[in-house]
Amino acid sequence: MLNSRLSDDQLSRNLAKYNILLGKLTTVSQIDKLTEVIKNDQEQTVASLNVFIAESQSKHNKQIRKLELQRTDLTSTLSQYHSVLSTIGKSNNRSVQIHNEIDSIDQEHKLLLRTLSFLEDTRTLKNNIKLIDSALKEQNYLVAATAISEIRQLPPGILESSFAKNTIPNAELPMLPSELLAQWCNQLKGSFKSSFEIAMREKDIDRLTLFFKLFPLIGETDLGLDLYSKYICDIISVENKKFLDNTVNLKVRFSVVLLNLFKIVSTIINEHSRIISNCYGKEHIPVIMEKIEKETELQASLVLDVFSDAKHMKETVTNISNETVPINEAANFLSEISQILQNWSMYTRFFAVKWKEYTDFSETETTLKIPFPIVEGTFSSKLHKDNFIRDFQDIVINNLYRSFRNSVILEELPDINNVITLETISHKDQSSWPISPVLEDLTALIRKNMIYTVNTGQVDILSTFLDDLVVFIQNEYLVKFIQAKFKTLQSVIAQGSTASSSPNLLKKYTSIPEESSTQYPSRAASPYPTNKNVSSTAAATAKLSQFSRFNLRGAFANIQSNLQSVVAQEEEEETSSDPSILSLHHYIIYVNTLCLTKAAIENLLTKEIIEQNPRLIQDNFPFEDDSTYINEKVETAQINIIEQVNKLQKWGIQYLFQNLVQPKLKIILKKLFINDNNNAGSNEDNASTYIANIENFENFKNINKFMRDWRVLITPLKNAVITSAFDDLMKLINSFMIKIIEKRVWNLKVNELGAIKLDKELSLLINATCELNYTLRENFVRLTQIVLILGFDDDDFDLTTGDVKDEIVNSIDWILNPQERIKARNLKIDKRH
Repeated sequence: MLNSRLSDDQLSRNLAKYNILLGKLTTVSQIDKLTEVIKNDQEQTVASLNVFIAESQSKHNKQIRKLELQRTDLTSTLSQYHSVLSTIGKSNNRSVQIHNEIDSIDQEHKLLLRTLSFLEDTRTLKNNIKLIDSALKEQNYLVAATAISEIRQLPPGILESSFAKNTIPNAELPMLPSELLAQWCNQLKGSFKSSFEIAMREKDIDRLTLFFKLFPLIGETDLGLDLYSKYICDIISVENKKFLDNTVNLKVRFSVVLLNLFKIVSTIINEHSRIISNCYGKEHIPVIMEKIEKETELQASLVLDVFSDAKHMKETVTNISNETVPINEAANFLSEISQILQNWSMYTRFFAVKWKEYTDFSETETTLKIPFPIVEGTFSSKLHKDNFIRDFQDIVINNLYRSFRNSVILEELPDINNVITLETISHKDQSSWPISPVLEDLTALIRKNMIYTVNTGQVDILSTFLDDLVVFIQNEYLVKFIQAKFKTLQSVIAQGSTASSSPNLLKKYTSIPEESSTQYPSRAASPYPTNKNVSSTAAATAKLSQFSRFNLRGAFANIQSNLQSVVAQEEEEETSSDPSILSLHHYIIYVNTLCLTKAAIENLLTKEIIEQNPRLIQDNFPFEDDSTYINEKVETAQINIIEQVNKLQKWGIQYLFQNLVQPKLKIILKKLFINDNNNAGSNEDNASTYIANIENFENFKNINKFMRDWRVLITPLKNAVITSAFDDLMKLINSFMIKIIEKRVWNLKVNELGAIKLDKELSLLINATCELNYTLRENFVRLTQIVLILGFDDDDFDLTTGDVKDEIVNSIDWILNPQERIKARNLKIDKRH
């Protein structure tokens, strides 16, 4: 094909060349030359064609010969294939014949094995019958029972087979095998039963165990289990009777009797379950456990009846309700009932675990449930039917109320004179704060009664107690005790305030009789800080062109020096014998007590029960979702109690603020941010202007006086009032001060130097009242922004809008809106435009 394409190309070029030459022919000689060229080209083309044809024919012949050879090979292969097919057909027929022969032989082999097995079983039957007959004559019951067990394990058709009926009976034993076996089983049944009962009476444990093992060998499993159950129940009954007799004679607690009963039953179930499992099978253990449980509950009910009779249950409960029983006897009675219920709860859990072990074979099921023998048993129903549970709940809550009332009667409040000082006292822990001892008693009472109820393991008891506890704390503790104390003390404090010409301050009380109070332990006091950080604002750098001769840096140095000397002064601590002061002391003690009540409740409930002892609830309430329910119940009770405490705490602190702090605060704030310039005009004019000049710029006696009065007012409170309550009080003070000061600042007319002085005084006030409490400092942001605007230059304001320029607006997180910023600027009286 390649040569063909080349020839075609050559021909095309030749034709093109010929056409060109034809167009140029002019002479005959040129025609001859062209003819010669065409002839030569033709000869070459013909030669090339001949070569191509020869090569093509040669290739074609080779391919034909190759195909002929392949056809010959294929014919040979087909012949071999047909030969193999014939051979395979013959082999298949032979294999079918062989398979049929093997199958026939296999069937014959199975028949032979079946016949052999039948003959061996028949021989075993015959030999065992002879062995049983011989063993019975010798009274060898173990051999006889074992042989009978082997016969019973033979295939069912052996005993009734014609071959056995014809070959086994003989002159000595003419009866049929099945009849003979039934006769022997019936005979041994009676012998085993009588022997077992004799062994029970004689307490022959080895012989008793032997015959117990023989019952299933002769097919009397139920009889063996019944006799064994009766034997175990008799043990439980006898031992419990001994314990009861000892209780009456030796005055042992009935809870111990019940505990011993449950110990015996637990030991029996643990030890005897192995024997039953080995001889009878694991599936028969629940049958024994159910019968044991019935006897156990019968004996436990007997103990409960004897306890009720011995303790005169109904009469005792009535007397406890009427509070005619001494409180220590009532507590002992309550403790014993709690222990009885705890023992029952522990036994119930043990029984449930064992029941699950022998009845529930599912590995995925992990939830523990109360078994039906206990659910349907008599003891649980008796606890409710005889009002045992309800009586226990009544005694618990009665014990709580009664003990709390006794604590209130015996209450002695501490003396807090040691903490009423102008030096700051550091309280290292909560126990250093003055509180009522009633809270400590209440904590101990709740913990004790909580232990009683949790230990019972009864969900209803603990759930009811938590509900009753919420009601008790709300009504008895918060309302009848704390709130009542607040109201009584408030009336005395109000009388003292009315009789006094000035508001009461927290002072030391000098006339407390020693027999009516306890000395509050002294605490190490840290010295009151003598240095205050004096902050400056951007207004401090404002231009004072009209006071160019005034040395601003020297003035501020003098201010700081004066303030440090003022703060360092020690004021004389005031004392008073006014009863209202003592009532104020007691009021603060009850505020502290109320605040620490929250910590006490959190510690008693979630911390001790849930966090510190995470297994406590799970171990005492292991069934289904009981532990989850109890945990949620505990958390809900705590939330409800703390919610009520917070309400009363807020009310108590609000009164402390309104009747102690607020009146005095109004007085010490009265002259703050007011010019004290003799040439400035009347006091009314001074109240609305804040014009500073060279003469009065360094006059800070008003802020100095405020800081002294603030220290006298606040430091004793900070030392005596617990931190959380003091923080709440400071929030009220902070809000009140800001409201008064902001109203006063909005009414001022300020010059440029007055703005700097105002900023300095406000900074000192914030440092003195807020210290390091940044939450309180944040509340002053609005005020500081008003004063900050007063310190801005005129160039910092936009002439068109009157507001500060955009770059300043964007650089500060403003609390003031644009209208308020414009209003603040207009307070300045010496602005240029």
